[in-house]
Amino acid sequence: MQSLEGDGTSFTLGLTITNQYNCSKNISIAFEIISPVKISGDKDICNDIVSLQATGGNGYFEWSNTREFTNIISTKALLETTLKNVSETFYVRHTSPECKEFIDSVTVTNQSINITFPANAILCSGSTKDLIITNNTAAHSLTYTSSDPHIVSINGNTITVQSLEGDGTSFTLGLTITNQYNCSKNISIAFEIISPVKISGDKDICNDIVSLQATGGNGNFEWSNTREFTNIISTKALLETTLKNVSETFYVRHTSPECKEFIDSVTVTNQSINITYPTTGNICKDGTKDITITNNVSDHALVYTSSDPHVVSILNNVVKIETLPSDGATFTVNLQVLNQYNCRKDISIVLQVISPVKISGSNDICDEKVKLTVTGGAGGYQWSNTSDFIQIIGQTNVLEVNLTLLTQTFFVRSTGSACTKNLDSIKVTNQSIRVNVPDGGNICKGSTKEVTIAGEV
Repeated sequence: MQSLEGDGTSFTLGLTITNQYNCSKNISIAFEIISPVKISGDKDICNDIVSLQATGGNGYFEWSNTREFTNIISTKALLETTLKNVSETFYVRHTSPECKEFIDSVTVTNQSINITFPANAILCSGSTKDLIITNNTAAHSLTYTSSDPHIVSINGNTITVQSLEGDGTSFTLGLTITNQYNCSKNISIAFEIISPVKISGDKDICNDIVSLQATGGNGNFEWSNTREFTNIISTKALLETTLKNVSETFYVRHTSPECKEFIDSVTVTNQSINITYPTTGNICKDGTKDITITNNVSDHALVYTSSDPHVVSILNNVVKIETLPSDGATFTVNLQVLNQYNCRKDISIVLQVISPVKISGSNDICDEKVKLTVTGGAGGYQWSNTSDFIQIIGQTNVLEVNLTLLTQTFFVRSTGSACTKNLDSIKVTNQSIRVNVPDGGNICKGSTKEVTIAGEV
């Protein structure tokens, strides 16, 4: 007899038995159908947890990891175990002596994703970086998905990542990786963002002292005064040095092998005020004087200021100065000079006040001897008896001469300044008595006689 397709777990066989005597008997035989042993459950799993269900047979099972069942690992219908290897075959049979050929087996494979990837990476700010994810299971076909805006593209196992505006010093990239067995793996890659190297500090300075601060990069820096960094002048973030020339360019880079293109430079210029001016000078009493200040740096725009009452006006680089009634022999004018770089220079000019030339001495003398004294002026004198000073008759402050005429005018000027008031004159007259004395002749004793004396003047 045979079991038929559609039989359940049992059926009853009916028979009629007849002998030669025509006797008959109806009999029934109950059959239990033992179905084949079957294993159900995932043979491709995403970890090492095995869960297999046995059905069929007589309901009692033996599990083994060997075809010969030399090692019984479970006697339950549900096998729960862990894989010892990536792939392992499990066998199951039922315990009935009937249908011993009913054995089933299944090979279970751990299809979990096995990849190698960098847990940390460095990304240059404003740039992209390719990340390679290595698939360690050749038979796996991997799919990478992510909604992270840092991802520019995914090409095979190459992930192109970019930094975004607003990123701080780091961010974490999230990826989900799935294979054809619907196994998935979530990975995270921590990125350190190296920001560009930047120099801060004054590039226009008012002296030769350089102070520049480097930021960004990996925090470790090299400074040089050459673009090729052939001469390292500092390895600190703060560069403090002095200019060798009026203008000099400084370069800085960070020491990380990543982002080697991060180099910054700045040209520092000494914008200190460079002017030429007289530190001393002469000014005529009750007069004015123009002082010219020469700007030796053509691209500097200079502004001159002063609260000194001696300063009448400032026009461009010409400062007009006047004397005050209270001035003594000297006074000092103070000026402040500023340029467009806010550099300042304080200057002082000492001025000697030249007083007017004055002649002292007598206008009227009783003989021909003239003695005149001059004061004022700038210290050097010339005397003459003509206003055009064609003939110089003296060069000291005291003139001693004889009158050649009854009345004579003498002129003196100071040779030490160009003051218009440094000229004086005096008219000297010989006022000595000049008379004609007649011969007295004879006079009678006891009488009088008139004598006439005639004056020449």
